[in-house]
Amino acid sequence: DMMSLQVGDVIKTEHRMTTPVTLTHQQHTVCHASIGATRSYKSIQITRTS
Repeated sequence: DMMSLQVGDVIKTEHRMTTPVTLTHQQHTVCHASIGATRSYKSIQITRTS
């Protein structure tokens, strides 16, 4: 459940880092994003909001 996410939580996915993702909540598109990684840091960059 997205409403219970806390700082440091990790969302596991098998999505390729080279392919943009669409973030949804209750079947509604929230935003589009790119997944990234630098050294030991993981990130999601919001590229477009809906």
